[in-house]
Amino acid sequence: MHLILFHDAGGADADLLRFALGQEGLSEGLVQTAYRGYIRRTRGTRYCVEPSPLSGCPEGDSYLVAPPSWGLKESLQSLKANPDGLAFECVPGPLKSQGWVVITDGRYATNLNMGLLQEVLNETDAEVVAVRARPDLVGYRERFLVTQDNRLAGVRRFYEDSMEYQPFVNCQPHHILIRTSTFNKLMKSWKSLPCDLSRWVVTMDEQIQNNVAIGVAGNELDLTSEAGFLSHWIQHCHAMAPTGPGWRQWVNHDRVVTEDSIGIRVAGPVWVHKTAKLDSDALIVGPCWIGPGAHLEAGVVVDRAIVAPDVKVEARQAVSSRVILTSEDLLNPALPMRAIQTCSPVYENPFKHWPSMSYASCVKRVVDVLVASMVLILFLPIFPVIALAIKLNSPGPIFYGARRQGLHGKVFRCLKFRSMKPGSDKLQEQLRAINEVDGPQFKMADDPRISAVGRFLRETYLDEIPQFINVLRGEMSVVGPRPSPKGENTQCPGWRDARLSVRPGITGLWQVMRTRDPVKDFQEWIQYDIEYVRKLSLKMDLWICWATFKSMMGKFAEQF
Repeated sequence: MHLILFHDAGGADADLLRFALGQEGLSEGLVQTAYRGYIRRTRGTRYCVEPSPLSGCPEGDSYLVAPPSWGLKESLQSLKANPDGLAFECVPGPLKSQGWVVITDGRYATNLNMGLLQEVLNETDAEVVAVRARPDLVGYRERFLVTQDNRLAGVRRFYEDSMEYQPFVNCQPHHILIRTSTFNKLMKSWKSLPCDLSRWVVTMDEQIQNNVAIGVAGNELDLTSEAGFLSHWIQHCHAMAPTGPGWRQWVNHDRVVTEDSIGIRVAGPVWVHKTAKLDSDALIVGPCWIGPGAHLEAGVVVDRAIVAPDVKVEARQAVSSRVILTSEDLLNPALPMRAIQTCSPVYENPFKHWPSMSYASCVKRVVDVLVASMVLILFLPIFPVIALAIKLNSPGPIFYGARRQGLHGKVFRCLKFRSMKPGSDKLQEQLRAINEVDGPQFKMADDPRISAVGRFLRETYLDEIPQFINVLRGEMSVVGPRPSPKGENTQCPGWRDARLSVRPGITGLWQVMRTRDPVKDFQEWIQYDIEYVRKLSLKMDLWICWATFKSMMGKFAEQF
């Protein structure tokens, strides 16, 4: 169950929300866009977010809890609450499903990284989880560390969204998640539900010991502020568009002729109620919402604004970036451009995409499967020979699986025949001072960690034959950027986004084009990875395969 609480603190703070939730052309869209999702249990101990407010089974329903004076319509599944809260008799219960009851502060529209939140829910044994959207935890940012005398001590880069635990008291959550079993117990001991989330925090801290508070990467918009509400509406205006028979929608018209006016200039999208009156020569730049009975006199300019019902905008006035609830609001200046924000999804896919039937999306995968199958069949007879040589030369496993980032950053085990002695990973940082290449990679011409058999396997590229198993599993491609760990990919965001747009390859453009010149190798790595993604084609892949084959034959001949 999902309860969305609206606390009437008095004053004008709630005027915008009260207005929007009471308007036929705004209320349903606002609820659907601002208050998305509740948490339910799936198989095992997993939890998932159901993005379906105001719908679903009875125990999965969303309810708006607001004072009776707000006049919310029953079509919104609203529950009336007095100043002291909502009586439990009004809430369906006791609940039987195994999941979470979600309590949301209706004042805010939030967009959380649900993946991080679900990880916490799947691992925690807490009875109550308080959640706050934290913009400072959103990825692709830098945090500067300074000394007490304001000298720069370092820069820390964050390339991924994160979360962090915080004290439960005074955590100011946007959502509180309560296990269904715990919620049922509260229904027996409490008389009503508080409508103020801050009271929930105090009560949870007093009565329930097993609780946690977390900040999760996300954005927030205060819907009781003009800037916050207008920002949300501009971003979701099409989803919040009125659809009733009393509304007209104009999109990208130059001039509009209505029954009572001529020459209205419109650059949509604009939604106007049929009872609104628009005089001649009005200019409306969308997105705009003109309510029932509103009157725009001659020569009025309205730009990205909401005009409430029965509001009159006098001739030659300009209304820009405003929510006009009363005529008195017209006396206030327009909002500055920087005040109009977005509460966009936390995760915006930065990777390049190709058409579904293109070579990169379809044909390349088919070719990978065919080539990998043929190579594995061809080399399968020598697998036992290589395995025996590795075992006789040094103790340890036959295969080595390194954690690498693949397509869109998904981590997988990149398989190789083991070429190093056991425990070599721990020695790499000790040898970092004598690293012979620049950038995040590590390479030594005479690496003491490599075994005798391993050196032969590396020089002949036989150690990489098991990677064709990764190709069959869809984790790699025959041709693509070199598979790299997360630590290497964080050195350059643009490069990371490009190279993770395709599957990593057993061979690639950088491998056949690199010059190994001092202090240039990392720059060449970036250059050729990005060039490969930009120019990806069958012709380029065939050329890289041919260049790799010639190099392999030359290296193999040098061993004898």
